[in-house]
Amino acid sequence: MLCRALVDAYPESLKEETRNGHLPIHVACDQDRNRSRIDVIQYILEEYPESINIRDRQGYFPIHYSALIGNAKTIELLLKHDATAAVKETANGSLRLPLHLSSLGSDSNACQVLFDSYPEAINIRNAGGKVPLDLAREEGNQEVVNFLQTQLVYVKQAQDTAAISTPDSEGYLPLHHALIKGDASLGSIKLLVRGYPAVLQKTNQPHGGVMEETSTSGVSKVNANDKLPFHLLLEHEDEQVRTTLEFTEACFQLLRAHPETVMIMQTASRKRKRD
Repeated sequence: MLCRALVDAYPESLKEETRNGHLPIHVACDQDRNRSRIDVIQYILEEYPESINIRDRQGYFPIHYSALIGNAKTIELLLKHDATAAVKETANGSLRLPLHLSSLGSDSNACQVLFDSYPEAINIRNAGGKVPLDLAREEGNQEVVNFLQTQLVYVKQAQDTAAISTPDSEGYLPLHHALIKGDASLGSIKLLVRGYPAVLQKTNQPHGGVMEETSTSGVSKVNANDKLPFHLLLEHEDEQVRTTLEFTEACFQLLRAHPETVMIMQTASRKRKRD
């Protein structure tokens, strides 16, 4: 690889700035999807890992350029090396998070990766008082607008304690519906899980003359098919989603919120073997 040969010949080149104050990693991340080289950025991060946390003269970190370009693959790579990258603001006084910048583009995949990493950003306003959805609407990016609008429905549910803790007539909670419908991004699932209070107390209506008092966390509620939210998450059909770090984190959060899930699954497994 030419980049590797050049760096091997002059290692300090990774720290050399252009006239605009850009390091090689800023330049590499500021390339459209047809020109960007994931392997080049990976190599730069391996040789100069500190560069991921260096601002250029405009106050931009590398992820800000990847977000502005709308390159989901580059964003994923940067988040792999720095899980807090999606939280970083530009330093030029505009209070722009990566999600704000990606909302100016036309690629909803880039927005989804950033939203999944830092879902709270969807409600954060920039210096102009605008949230990411406002910016997407101004740019006329319908694909991005549709994605953000869909996630905002779940975000609002996650902020409504009564809504997320009340099952419908079939025993389904908003979290069940979000997982079944399949349009909730992992960021929305995270917020729905975090939105549950630790313990809910509920007195059921009498059945057969018996008043039943139950104490349970929201994520321990099963749907009409006796499936927990964790079960529904594991049934996600998109293999590409299942291999992401966000998918693993969502599973971990559900298990942490309701660790008894493991015992339930083990019991069910033993029962199937006996049958």
